This record gives sequence, structure tokens and C-alpha cells, in this order.
Amino acid sequence: MFNGYRNTVFAVLIMVCAFLAACGDSGSKTATLTANSSTLVAGTVGTAYTAGLSASGGTTPYTWAIASGGDLPGGLSLASSTGTISGTPTTSGTFGPYVFTVTDAKGATATTSGLSITISSVATAACVTKGNEAALTTATPYGFLLKGSDANGSPVDIAGSFTPNGAGGITAASLDYNGFANGFQPFVVDTANSSYSFDGGSQGCLYLSVSLQPASRTQAIRAGGVSTVHTNATHSRKLRTANSRTGSAGSARPQLTAAISNVKFQFKLGQFTAANQTGRIIESDGATDDAGFIYVQTPSAFALASLKANYAFGVDGWFTPDGTSLVRSAIAGTFANANGTLSLGFADSDNGGTITGALTGGSGTINATFDAATGRGTGHYTSASSNAVTFDFVLYVLNASDLIMMSTDSPSLAGGVPLLGGRAMEASATYDPGSLQGFYLYAAEGYDPSAHNNAGGNFVQIATLNGTSTGAIPAATIYNNDAGEFSQNIYANASYAIDTASGRVTATGIGSTPPIAYLVAPGADDDIAAFTVGTDLAATSGMMIRQSEIAPNYTATLLTGSFGGSTDEDMDGKNGSWIGTLVMNGTGAYTLSSPLTIGTVGVVPGASGVYTVNADGSGTLDTNFIFVTNGIQILAIPNSGDPQLFLFDLGLDQ
Repeated sequence: MFNGYRNTVFAVLIMVCAFLAACGDSGSKTATLTANSSTLVAGTVGTAYTAGLSASGGTTPYTWAIASGGDLPGGLSLASSTGTISGTPTTSGTFGPYVFTVTDAKGATATTSGLSITISSVATAACVTKGNEAALTTATPYGFLLKGSDANGSPVDIAGSFTPNGAGGITAASLDYNGFANGFQPFVVDTANSSYSFDGGSQGCLYLSVSLQPASRTQAIRAGGVSTVHTNATHSRKLRTANSRTGSAGSARPQLTAAISNVKFQFKLGQFTAANQTGRIIESDGATDDAGFIYVQTPSAFALASLKANYAFGVDGWFTPDGTSLVRSAIAGTFANANGTLSLGFADSDNGGTITGALTGGSGTINATFDAATGRGTGHYTSASSNAVTFDFVLYVLNASDLIMMSTDSPSLAGGVPLLGGRAMEASATYDPGSLQGFYLYAAEGYDPSAHNNAGGNFVQIATLNGTSTGAIPAATIYNNDAGEFSQNIYANASYAIDTASGRVTATGIGSTPPIAYLVAPGADDDIAAFTVGTDLAATSGMMIRQSEIAPNYTATLLTGSFGGSTDEDMDGKNGSWIGTLVMNGTGAYTLSSPLTIGTVGVVPGASGVYTVNADGSGTLDTNFIFVTNGIQILAIPNSGDPQLFLFDLGLDQ
């Protein structure tokens, strides 16, 4: 009798449990609700995208959410009530993996496996030959560095090299990318499917077919932190695409796929001689809004033993102290090199207005192996400070005296290594106290987080100045555009002092936050005399350019010929990039040839207009631009609107 009673109780309990499961009892929620999705369809940048998540069982309606993997690719969103992912993608890459959670009307839940979304880049047409391809010397490589923002406004740097074959083909190339969305990405270039073109007006097109390098080429972040970097969070630019580093909620981190994709650039070469070909370059496929310089390389210098004993450098970029905001970082300094062993590092850093002052003790290594075709090398460096940060870098040898440098650590980790890119040039072992004697141009740019009621904006400045052998600066005129507010400041009777061992130049009597300069050796490429770092909230970085040994007395005839140029980095990530050629007639009139704008650049030169040149090398381009020049380079800024720095070089026909 007892056994019969027990069996009856067990049967009743089983029925109750089954009923509770059907009603969504918490002990059996996942037994009746199933998330069925196992894949997500691929998409293409700029093309409408739709993908549906599905579930079965439980009690409808369902509610969907992202459990992990970060934000969806830019332009896409998840409809929680339907499980539909839709929109128009803005960024290419493979995103995720994402885990999605579905909840039914009774509270039962189920989760998907990790699902990734691959977004391909827009198909980019290869370069079309223009008939002047042979002007680029066969077997002579060209190195380049670009800085700017991706489609979501997050900073990126791109460095690389390509070798033309004289007929529109590419025989060798390297390409490296680092940014806050993708991290460091070293690429393999498919030279057989890459191309270039070059016309008679010094304008070129470069098309590279690339795939992602194996993971072993990617250098990881080393131990250390940027403890020298401290800033108020309000003094920063919003990180529009922060990385999700652990798979928890946050923004998506796309990892570029191994499939072949395309990268396209437009460039302008000026000072076009066999030994000196320099110019400007922008990415023209719309994937990023970035710009920079391009320079002919010397393959015989692609060896450790060819490098010089001393270098001055200027690098700049961004870091994220908290994983959600961007703070501008600029560094200038010097280091000694002994067959790849770097020592005697001396530098100043400005991190969003936090000034380090002179730091000593930097050291590092340049690895012995260089790519024999592209001049690509690698190394690492430990900064000069008591709380040092160590970072890896890739370099491209332009010649023994001139190097491109770009950091290769992921810049997106909170408090981590900044994204840094710039240039290193031969420096002297010692300097005389009056080494700044002569007349100079100056250009710098940064990001003012306090502009527009703390919304932030671009800050650019140019200047003319002169120094004497006794440390005096008799005259300096500085033109500023601070997020649309233009000003001109004239200084007299200022002075400078030089640390004779490092070439570090400090000035007094030029405003409250004068920049620090580090001198390069005389005769440097592009007439560069020094790299500069700001001591201001905008964390400016820039350069001084030699203008004249004696007092200039210029007129409009100074500017005659074709000046190819472009914008430089768009600091606030809102504008984009521009490239074009100004044809100056020597009597005060100009025309603009073959301009190209990527993104929305606020103020650009008109199709034609007039220019003026003052005796000191300052001048105007119509009523919209102020410039300074030495007759070879033109450094220009708009006098209104969200500004960018424009740089022009004398063109091919000169």
C-alpha cells in the first residue's frame, strides 16, 4: 500500500514539473526556449544590410539583446522585439563574436553561440594609367605616412612603401595600419593585383591589394603604463569606436579578414628631381579620412649599419586614459644610435595639457633585419621618465638620415600605449648656443578640448620668426585658428636658449605657452630645421622649416609654378582630407588644378583667385587663407571655420 501511494505522489510531481516547465518555471527555462541562429550573413560598406535572429519554443513575444561582443558594426542596430539586425554598414572588417540573448514572455532565456559579422569594403577601382608612369623611376621605392580618422571618427595611422615598375605595376610593397578600431594590422600586399598611375602634372594614384598578415607579425603591448599621462576627462575628445577587449559589453572591435581587400591613395609629388621627390598623400577610397607625406627612398640605406649616430624626432597621436575618451599626445626629442642600440633619450611630452618637461634616459633597440625592398624595420623603445612606457614600433627608412616611425601596440587599452606616428631625422652630436641663427617658418596643429564650450575643435598655427647667434628672437609673428577663432600675435625682443648636448630649444617672450623645439642636423630633407612639441592644452606638434639665412624681402614673384599639397591630420575627426595643386603665376593670381575632397572639409582654396606675398614670407590666398612660405613650401591655415593645416610643395614642372 505504501509503495502504491509513493508511486502516485511521484506521478503527480512529474505532472506538476512538466506543467511548470511549460509555464516558464525558472528551474526549466532553457529547456523549452531555443536560440536557433548559428550564422549571420555578410554585408558590404554602404549597402543596406538585414539579418534575422531566430528562436523556437517558450512563449512569444521574444525580446533580443546583445549579451557580449560589444556594439554592432557602425551603422547597424538590433531590433529587440524582432531580432532583426539592420542598417547600412560604415566600416569594413569582421566584428564580434557576439552572443545574443533571447527572453520569452514568461522570462525564460536562451543564448546563441558566438556569431560574427563580416563587412566587406566597397569595391575600389584600380588605378588607370595616365601615360607618365615612367616618370617614377623603376626600382625606386616611395615611403609614406598618413594620419587621420576612420569612418567612425576614431584615429588611425598608416605607414608603407611601394616600388613602381615604370609602367603602372608594383614590384614590391608593404603596408601597416594602427588605429583605435582595428588595432595594429600589418598587411601582405598582392603586388600582382596592385597598380599605380602618374600624370604630367605630378599627380599619382596608388592602388594596393592587401590581406592581413599572420598573427605572429603583430607585436603585443609590453609591460608598463602611461603613468606620466594624467588629464582631466573633460579635456578630451570622445572615442567614437572604443574597443571591446574582453568580449564584455562595449564597442565592437573589428578584426580585418584574410580576404583580399583594396586600399587606394592619391598623391602629389613636388621638388621632383632624381634625388629629392617629396609630396603629399591622402587615402582616397573613403575608408579613412587621412593625409600625410610621401618621400622617395634610398634602398642602399636599408641596413642597420647605414643609420646615423644621432636622431631628433617628432611623433604625435592619441591615447585613451579611461577607454571612452581620447586625449592628444605629442612628443619630441632626441636619441643616440649605435648599430641599433638606442640610448641617451631626451624628450618632452604634452599629453592633453599635462607637460612632462625635459625627460632623460630613453633607450631601446632597432632590430637588425630590414625588408630589402621596402626599408621596413621594427624596434622597441622605453620612454625617458621615472614611470616609463615601453612600446613597439615599425619604421620605414627613407634614407640614412630620415625615418618614418609608427607605434604598433594597440592604442585602445585604457591607460595604455598611445597611437604615435611621425618622423626621425639626423641630429648633430652637439649644438652651438646660437644654432638658431637665421629666418624660419613654423607650423603646428593640435586639438583644443575647451573649444566650443568643451565640445572641442581643431587648433592650428603658423609663424615666421628669426633668431640671432646671441640667443635673441627679434621678431616672431604667429597666426592661430583655434576652432574657428582667428588671431595674430606679434612678439619682439624674445629670446631662446639651446641645450648644446640635446639640441633642445626653449623660448621666452613668445606667449605663455611657447613650444619646445629639438633641432635636426643642417641640410635635412624638406628644409626641416626642428621638430616641436607644445606646452599647451591643445598638445600641439609641428616643425620649424628653414626660410633664409638673411632677412627675406619677398614679393609675389617668389611663388611661381605648381605647388602640390593637401590637408594634414584632421584632429577632431569631423572634416576629412583634401588634395590638389595650386598653380601660381608669379604676379598674384592662382588657379586650382584637380582637387579631391574626402569627407567634408570646411574651408578649401577656390577654383581660382589672387594671392599676396609680404616681405617676411607671410601672405594671403584670397580672403580665406593666411600662409607663410620660403618659396618652396607653403604652410597655410584658414582664417575662419573648423581649421586644418594645409601644406604645399613646389611641383613637378619646376
